[in-house]
Amino acid sequence: MSTFRISKNHSLWVRWTHWINFPTLTIMIWSGLMIYWANAVYWPQIPRKILEDLGLSYRLAEGMAYHFMFMWLFALNGFLYVSYIAISGSWREIIPSGHFLKEAWNVVLHDLGISKKPLPPSKYNGAQKIAYTVINVMGLGSILTGLAIYKPIQLSWLKSLLGGYETARAIHYWLTLGYLVFFVVHVGQVIKAGWNKFNTMVSGSQSRAVTSVAVLLIGLGSAFGAFTWMRHMDESKGLPLPFRRTLEFNEKVWTWFLDPMKTDGNHAAPKRGRRARFNGDIGLKSPIDLKSWKMTVTSKVEERAIPDISITMPDIMKLPRTDIVIEFKCIEGWSEVMAASGVKFTDFLAHYHLGTHSGKPADFSLRRQDLYSDVGFETPDGDYYVSIDMKSMLSPQTLLAYEINGIPLSLENGAPLRLIIPNKYGVKNIKRIGRITFADSPQPDYWGEEGYDWFIGL
Repeated sequence: MSTFRISKNHSLWVRWTHWINFPTLTIMIWSGLMIYWANAVYWPQIPRKILEDLGLSYRLAEGMAYHFMFMWLFALNGFLYVSYIAISGSWREIIPSGHFLKEAWNVVLHDLGISKKPLPPSKYNGAQKIAYTVINVMGLGSILTGLAIYKPIQLSWLKSLLGGYETARAIHYWLTLGYLVFFVVHVGQVIKAGWNKFNTMVSGSQSRAVTSVAVLLIGLGSAFGAFTWMRHMDESKGLPLPFRRTLEFNEKVWTWFLDPMKTDGNHAAPKRGRRARFNGDIGLKSPIDLKSWKMTVTSKVEERAIPDISITMPDIMKLPRTDIVIEFKCIEGWSEVMAASGVKFTDFLAHYHLGTHSGKPADFSLRRQDLYSDVGFETPDGDYYVSIDMKSMLSPQTLLAYEINGIPLSLENGAPLRLIIPNKYGVKNIKRIGRITFADSPQPDYWGEEGYDWFIGL
């Protein structure tokens, strides 16, 4: 009985999920290309003006905000559709069976005008079954690869299953281009099928063309209007409020599942002496005398739990050395395997009795209220600053690093001391630390104020 009731509304349900997917996928593809082509400098083969005219260049924060908001609608809509076809039994009409390859080839020949053999009378021919099955598999692939590059350390098993971070990212990109190809072919087939077929797709019956066009324009116009309205709402930290609230919601969801003990491992160490890639010089432009460098450590609370501490490089070099090999990931999309050496942040906390209100060594055995909740970092000139949750800072791979790939840090890579925290994007890995502040609330964050996700965890 339940199957009958579901089947009774089959066309209505399929049309709703179909048309919801159209604007959702459009925004996902557009925002995805904004992420991939955020900085035209990295795509010299594509003229910068073309990317700028298409609105794809230098809009990374905006693209990520749209992508991470509409991914929920894309995934939910896909889940409802797949659940429906599974429960209703409609999957039997879509999954290829029998001599579908031969049938699909005959359809292709027919559409190209090479064969005059009539198409099979079934609801979906072999070519359509292949196309609809492939597009559903592509949807699942986009979700899985998206998760693998969104949280490659927390979901390291998925990243490994997909061949690594760069491979998952490449698959995600090619799936995006696949949607564009499918869309062009799909629209072409609809046009070729004629108005009656188009009317059925839009309204569910062979109504007048003007009715179907009106329904389609109203639907798409409403979706475009709602999106435009959201984009022009009041801003919060560089983003329209709905998108900022979505990023904050995503932060809360992922902090529930965050395991700071998850590490980024199994990478072959790069060649010793190889210079690490340089990217970004904010906070590095002021002259510095490395011999006289000092780092100030303080706390920002009403009753100061610790006095300000001044720490020099000789002080840092006396602490236990830790060597790690990690894959450094830039928010712009590139990654690089590097060997980093320095002082584990937890060893630094233990030595100076930092990170807690009581002065006890900071670890997860302490009650939450004993730990400061956030750590702020800034460069000596104060031009660059980040804020990181304490839970992430306690990862065994978080380092105050003074060497990369076996050589001391260069000035452009943050000499004399920088932060290496693999479970965050590169924007949190601040170079040339001048001050560390322990606090019970999020501290100023340079890119968080410019529209990026504050948590930005991997």
